[in-house]
Amino acid sequence: MINNKVLPKHAWISCRETWPDSLGLGEVVLQEANIWEYAGSLPKSGKIVGKVGHGTMVNVVNRELQEDSNVNYCEITTNTLNGWISENFLSWQWSSFTFVGNLKPENVCRKLNISIEHLGIKFFIRGNSFAITTEGDPSHFDIIRKAVSRFIDRIINAQAPLTTVPLQADFINWVEVPISNREKGQEKVGFLSIESENIKSISDSDIEDAYSVIPLLELSPYLDLALSDFYQALKYPQHALIFLARAIESVENHFSGIAKNKKGKGKEEIMRKLLKVKRSDVEFITKRANASHRRHASSDATKKELPSDELAECFFRTANILRAFAEFLRPISFSIS
Repeated sequence: MINNKVLPKHAWISCRETWPDSLGLGEVVLQEANIWEYAGSLPKSGKIVGKVGHGTMVNVVNRELQEDSNVNYCEITTNTLNGWISENFLSWQWSSFTFVGNLKPENVCRKLNISIEHLGIKFFIRGNSFAITTEGDPSHFDIIRKAVSRFIDRIINAQAPLTTVPLQADFINWVEVPISNREKGQEKVGFLSIESENIKSISDSDIEDAYSVIPLLELSPYLDLALSDFYQALKYPQHALIFLARAIESVENHFSGIAKNKKGKGKEEIMRKLLKVKRSDVEFITKRANASHRRHASSDATKKELPSDELAECFFRTANILRAFAEFLRPISFSIS
C-alpha cells in the first residue's frame, strides 16, 4: 500500500481508447466506468457499487498495488459512492480541448446549423465554420487530435455519396483549457452569422445521415475504405473511375468470408444478392474503369476522357451500392447494441 500523502487529491475518470491498433483510436469507448467493492480484478473485486461517467472528477483516498497483475487500484469517493477502480481508468490531469476550422467549399455549407455528440466529442457546425470540443488527459493530446480529425473525416466521407460533394475540413486552431474545480457547461463556442443565399447546399439532414453511418464502420472496415475511395473520386475526378472501382471492390471484400463457404459463388455474386444490386450496375463501372486503366497503361496512351454523363452515372451507381451496403449493416448493428 502506498502512503496516501503522495497521492494527488483529485483525478478524472478516463474511458478514452488509447490502443494504437484500435479502430476507435482516441474515442471514448465507454461512457461510464465501473466502481468496485474491493481492490483487484475479478473475483477479488467483489460487486459493482456504482458507475462514474467519463470526465468526472473524483476524490482519491487510497491506492493498492495488486502484485499478481502488477496493476494499481485506487479507492475513490464521490458525493454518492465509495469504491475501487483500476488506475488505468484515472487521469491525474484533465483539460478541455476545442478544435476550430472551416469546411470547403464554403458556398454549399452556408445553411448548416447542427450539433452532434458522439463518444465524448461534441461537434458544432454553423455555416461553413465548425468546432469540435472534447476532454481528456493532456498527455494524450496526439491521440485526442487524431480522434477529432478522424471523426470529422468519417462524416465527410460518409456524406460524399449522399451529396456528391467532396467537402474538406481545414483546422485553423485549437485551444486547451486546463480543468480544476469548475462547473460544467461554462465553455461556449461562438460563430459569426452568415447570410443565407439561394444556392444548392448541403443540409443538416445530410450531416445527420452521414453521422449515423459512423457506428457501422466498426462492423465493417471495408465500408470505411469504400467511403474514403468515393470521396477521393470526387476530389480527383481525373482518376475517379479507379477510385470508384476500388470502392466497389472494398464492398465485395466484406463478403469474401461468405464466398469461401459457398462453392461456385464469388464474392461479387454474393454481394449483389445480399445487397439487391444489379449486375449491370457493377459492370457499368468496372468495365469503364478497366478500359480507362488499359488506355493509360498502353504505349500510345491518350488523354481521352469519359463523357461527363457517363462519369456522373458511375458516381450515381456507386453511391447506390454504398447506400445499400450501409443499410445492410444497420440491422446487424441494432442486433448487437
